[in-house]
Parts: sequence; C-alpha cells; structure tokens
Amino acid sequence: MIAAGAFEPFYLRIFTIDRAQLRASLIELPYRKLPGLRALLVETRARTRDGDVIAIVAPYAWDNGYEYVYARSLYTLAGRRVVTQKDVAKADWIAEYGPRPRVVSRAGVSPAVEGREASVGGPASAGRRDRLKPVLTQSLLGPAAETAALLLFLIGGFALALIVDRRAAGALLAAESLLLGVALYSAMLMVLPWSRWILILPIVLYAIAIRVNRNPDDIDAQSSIIGPLLTIGTLVLVTGYALFATAAPVWEFDFLVDWGLKARDFFGVRRIDWAFLEAAWYRGSHPDYPPLLPLAFDAVAVVRGSWSDRYLGVFNVAFASGLLLALYRFAEEDLRSKDAAAFVALAMVPLAATPWIGLAEAPFVAYVTVALLLIRKDAITAGAIMLGCAALTKNEGASLIVAVAIALIVARRGREIVKLWPALAIPLPWWLMRAAHHLPTDITSGNVFARVAQHLGDPAVFVALAHYSLGKPLFWIGIAAGIALAFRKLDRFVVTALAVQLLFYIGAYLATPHDVAWHVQWSWERLIAHLTPSLTFAVLTSLLDNRRLL
Repeated sequence: MIAAGAFEPFYLRIFTIDRAQLRASLIELPYRKLPGLRALLVETRARTRDGDVIAIVAPYAWDNGYEYVYARSLYTLAGRRVVTQKDVAKADWIAEYGPRPRVVSRAGVSPAVEGREASVGGPASAGRRDRLKPVLTQSLLGPAAETAALLLFLIGGFALALIVDRRAAGALLAAESLLLGVALYSAMLMVLPWSRWILILPIVLYAIAIRVNRNPDDIDAQSSIIGPLLTIGTLVLVTGYALFATAAPVWEFDFLVDWGLKARDFFGVRRIDWAFLEAAWYRGSHPDYPPLLPLAFDAVAVVRGSWSDRYLGVFNVAFASGLLLALYRFAEEDLRSKDAAAFVALAMVPLAATPWIGLAEAPFVAYVTVALLLIRKDAITAGAIMLGCAALTKNEGASLIVAVAIALIVARRGREIVKLWPALAIPLPWWLMRAAHHLPTDITSGNVFARVAQHLGDPAVFVALAHYSLGKPLFWIGIAAGIALAFRKLDRFVVTALAVQLLFYIGAYLATPHDVAWHVQWSWERLIAHLTPSLTFAVLTSLLDNRRLL
C-alpha cells in the first residue's frame, strides 16, 4: 500500500508527452496569469545593462497583481537594480506592463541589444567584469557543463568520503561522494576566488585518502532475478524524472525569487554578494537562507564561464539518485536481501524525486535522510557531516541538529552528542557571516513570544495544518498502517528525531510573522517532505524484516 500510494505515474507518462510543448508550457508557467509579462522582462534585460536602475510599472495595487509582476522581474533582471513604481524618479529605465507593454529609457537612450542576453534560459550575461566574451567561452553545448561539474563533485567527494566514512562501500560510498562533493565545492566558493583552476584543488585530498585505513562493511545479501527487475523499474522512473526536471529552464517561483536569483547575482560579482543580500527586502528572497545550493549552481557557471539555468534541474536528479543509492545500501544492510533493497529503492523514488525543481528541498531531503540513517548505524561522524551540510542548505537544518541530539538522549546514546560537532562546525562560518551582515530571519524577528502566545489562543494554525494537503492519502494510510503493525521494531532514534523536528516545524508556524494560512499553504507539504523518506524507510524495512516479504 505504501509503494502504491507513493507511486507517481507522471514519471511514466512523460515518455509519451510532446517535449517541445511541455517545455513551452513550463517556460510560461511562472508568468501565465499575465500574458506578455515574460516577453516584457526579456526585452527589458536586452535593452539594459548591469547596474541600471529599472522601475517596474503596472496598473495594479501590491496585493492585487503588482507583487506578481515585481517578484517575477527580479530574476530576469538580475544584475540590475529593480525598484517599485513608487521610485520611478530614481530609475534609468521603466518597464511598463499593461495593455501595451513597453520599455522606456528615461534618458532617451536605447543601447544596442547585440552582445547581451536575448532570452530567458539562454546563456546569460557573463557578469559585470566580463560582459563580452568569445562565443566559445560563453557556453558549452547542452548539459555538458552540468555533467562536468557533477563529475568534479564525484571526484572530489569520493576522496572526502574515503576519509570521513571508513566503512562505506558500494552504493553508499557513491552516494556520499556526490553529496559531500557538492558541499565541498560550495564551501570552496565561499572562501576562494571564483576561477576554474580552483576546481581541481580537491585532488589534494587523495594524498590523505590513500593513507586512511578503511574497513568497509561486507554484506552477505541474498538475491534473485527479482532484484534486477526492480532496479530496472527504478531506473525507468528516475529517467522519467530526469526528463521532467530538465524539460525547460527552471520554472519554480522560489527559484526565480530566491535560490536561482542569488546564484545568478553571486556569479555576476564572482562572490557572495553581501550588498545584494543586505538590500534584499522582498519576502520571498530570504537573504538569511544558507548558500549551499546557490553556490552549487555557481560551480556549474564557473565551469561553463557564463550563467545558464537551462539544465540546472539536473541537480534534482543527482540528489535523488544519490539518496536512492544510499537507501538501497542501508536496506541491503538491514534486510540482507538485494531484492528487498531494490524494492525499497523503487518504492521511494517519488519521495527522493521531489517535484520542486531548482529548490533546496532536493539536497535538504538527501542530506537529512542520509544523516539520520548513518547516525542510526553508528556512523556518527559521517552522519554529523551530512547533518552540517543540511544546515548549510536550509535553516531547518539548524533545528534538526537539536532534534538529533534529543533523539540520541532518548535512544540512550547521549554520550555520543559530543561527536556531532561537525554538524555545528560546517554551517558556523555562514551563521557568523550572516550575523555580521545583519541578515534577518523572519521567524525570529520581532516579539516571537507574543506571536506564539497569540497563535496558541487562535485555532487558525491548527485549522490550516489540517486543511492543507500532506500529499497522497493512500500513501499516508499505508504509513499509518505500517506504523501500527511494526511499532515495536521502528528505530527509536529515527522516529524521535523526526517527531522533534515536526514539533519545531509547528513551532515555526506559531511564531510566524506572516499570515498563518498563507504560510502553511505554501510550505506545509514541503516541510513534511523533509521527513517522509526517513519515516518511510524505517516503516518499510521494519515491515519487510518482520514478514520476510522478499
């Protein structure tokens, strides 16, 4: 029931969908409510230069359409200073949306379009310091830059994985290599100059890795023809997911106003742009959010030599694949059956393959799940590092560190809490820099205790939590039934960590300064998706171990 409830048929249907039509619809998706808006913004970018001040004008009030226009202008016009229509007097250019959209220069000047970006999703402006470059250095064909970056992540991450997890082997070692490699290169861009030569620096880690005495786990697992057949099914679904994730330039709203916007701006100045973050005021841009994912996007741009979002959806595929490899290995260790492990991986494809393309949910889910399952297996150093990577991916990772510490105490492993120090050390530099630049976190701003008290006395929070969807009902019925059947065998550490993290999420809604219903509507399903893979793995492996289904 769990596998059937989680199943996503779209990842099979996509093989029969017209790719050109799908791409066209996804490109227009963020702008669909206002026809012609995307064309106006593309034209505005083509006519303007980095550093220009552009006023966005539209015949709407903020809450009745203008926010829709303004928010969607930020990504397309990255590198420019975008102001609202209240500040038209400060603008060099006016982008006016209406019955006859137009771009007007207040100075009466219309720069030539040649040499600059002409369409969203194509090779972007290479940045403020190297606007014009030879065509050959602007872009590699297709997803070659993304592929090259992923190979670099794997190579660098493999050396790091050999060092930090001496027991990892097979699929788990491959998964750790990818996840650690992404984090390694993101961390490098936080402190080193942004040039291609730094991309080979992780090779020096092999000088350490070859000296490490490793003792990889040797698993004696049963197998039959069923396992390979199930694995083929997994590969088909992941391929379908890849077709979806890379069908068009990344189209998610949160990519356009947050994760992608930051990456595009950072690449323009070849560093974390603190001035941009300090000036960011739009509520969807979240200047306080950790930078692992934007910097990973920028690593691809460094490889390419220019910015392009055309194939950044491949990151979703990479994180999903890494997580599924890890889940397969964990299940193989628990169940001593390759067939059962293949079934677990197949069942969990929809949970690893998150539908939010270009958002931090994909890496966060991967880091969180692998961290919890590593710590569960007493690989606490490697797990703590993954936990630190999660905290460098999303703010929710900070509360998860606390949840894991509490779970260790409940699981009678309190003495191991000190071994979680990497989980704090990895995001600490970002936390310190964020504090130094006074980047606000909305949940902790203002009088938090007054808001919590107010919301506790108002049932709106709990009404909203009950109203908005958690996903597929059949899946959750299966999970509830599985918990009831295998309750005594469920891992105490994992279940406790997830329960405490869930309480933190509910606490965030109680403390929110935003409209509660709005906040829950646009985040509840994604927050639950952070916890679902770990819970599902615990339930499935307990059921399969109990009943010897395979």
